[in-house]
Amino acid sequence: MEPERTVTSDSYRGHVIAVTAHRNERGAWVPSVTLTREGAPVGQPLPEPVDPEWLTEEEAVRAGIERGRFAVDREQAQQ
Repeated sequence: MEPERTVTSDSYRGHVIAVTAHRNERGAWVPSVTLTREGAPVGQPLPEPVDPEWLTEEEAVRAGIERGRFAVDREQAQQ
């Protein structure tokens, strides 16, 4: 199994979305997502979804960025 590693980060609406992709016990790729704003963490890391699992690291990263953007949109809608 490969170790997890930060694959990418994305700037979105004043936030930085950091995505770490790693392989789970079944060998599928899953993303872990954290959000920061102005260098400070925003909330808790987003929970890993049970489904789906991704066949490639790139798919997991894209899914993580989408989840991060959804979380930012939801946070800003509540303000």
